[in-house]
Amino acid sequence: MARQQVRRSSSSLRSFREKSVRYVAVAVLVAVVAATLAALVSSSADAATRAPVTVNGPSTVVAGRTLTLTGTAQAAGDRLRFFVSRWDAKARTWKQVASGRLAANGRYAVSFKAGPVGKQRYQVMMDTLDASFSGERTVRVLPA
Repeated sequence: MARQQVRRSSSSLRSFREKSVRYVAVAVLVAVVAATLAALVSSSADAATRAPVTVNGPSTVVAGRTLTLTGTAQAAGDRLRFFVSRWDAKARTWKQVASGRLAANGRYAVSFKAGPVGKQRYQVMMDTLDASFSGERTVRVLPA
């Protein structure tokens, strides 16, 4: 009888240890998954707060003078081709006015003659294989 109690207690102890090891393994796995998800969420939130394409330039320019737009794109290193278009309100479409290539660091600068007098919307756009990126800038074009 004493021998049976020892066997039961040793098998109970063994069973307890096996269950404990499983619980610890599951807890470690859950912790790793949680840490990975936290890292993904924080990096996604950071990327989401940055505009895919920034467009900087003057708020006003004289018609016929050179307008220079600068900015950055998240597609740095790709040396993507970009296009600058002006919104034509009469035709209700974008008209291309310039193009260029991103620098290796994702920056760009492009110059062209300012469009017709009035508020003009300019868009800098680039396409990758899996997405399109664009940014806009409104510039007031003054009469010469």
